[in-house]
Amino acid sequence: MLLARIRLILGSLLVGSTGTAIGAMLPTAIAQAQTSPPQRLAYTPAKVQYFALHQQGLWLQVNSFGSKAHATPLDLWATYYYIHQARAADQGEDLLDVEGRSLGIKLARADWCNAAMQGTVQVFSPTAFLSTFNFAGRGGAVQVDCSDFFKSLSGSMVNRVGRARFSLSPTPLGYGAGKTQLVEFRSIAVDPDQIPLGSVVYIPAARGQALTLSSGDRVVHDGFFYAADVGSAIRGNHIDVFLGPTRQNPFPFVTSTARKPFRAYLVQDPDIARAFQAIHIKIR
Repeated sequence: MLLARIRLILGSLLVGSTGTAIGAMLPTAIAQAQTSPPQRLAYTPAKVQYFALHQQGLWLQVNSFGSKAHATPLDLWATYYYIHQARAADQGEDLLDVEGRSLGIKLARADWCNAAMQGTVQVFSPTAFLSTFNFAGRGGAVQVDCSDFFKSLSGSMVNRVGRARFSLSPTPLGYGAGKTQLVEFRSIAVDPDQIPLGSVVYIPAARGQALTLSSGDRVVHDGFFYAADVGSAIRGNHIDVFLGPTRQNPFPFVTSTARKPFRAYLVQDPDIARAFQAIHIKIR
């Protein structure tokens, strides 16, 4: 279903549009960064490519966009978030749904608090992956006191973390705003008043960064991100970059301080936007 949708969208992209090349984000650079390159599925010369990964999933590579006239400059600063990974506990804190009912999983208090803070948790038994759970809202009363783990947060923020409720995610990496499937190293949380959800953001400082995906594939980042999520602490020119299941931030521009802003561009290119929408599927 996903590959069919990708091919349908590729078929309607502008084939052969000239565009403005953005540098060395071409197949040769990708191949040099990969230990064994994934299979190329389709190619639209001046716009985008999709690569099939060794496990399930696709990697989207943007080669060019129209012109500077299609890009609005922004000065942003960035933090990052990730999928917390935890082992199910016999004794611990229940993951509750928005109605306060147990989802059948208990976590140690530290794991529960980290799951609530990050918004997504992958739960394992001693021998196997069990399920992914996603932030689904907040209860009326604090379930877990997380103040021991987040001493730098305000009391009101710790209170919000401790009231987190969850739902079972149908995808291993969870979902963001509007149940949009998150994509590692692509999705960002934004303030919708500053960057509308569904927008494409180009960050030159990310271009050329070598990455190892959770599939084990190695790719080179082209600098493009997609506004797919929100967060209670994400306000103004602050963005939060989704790293997937790794805690290791690969991007030098992500400094977690507002004192070090960087230049980015809000890209108004319908072809690129549709390509990113194709991999950020709405979960029904």
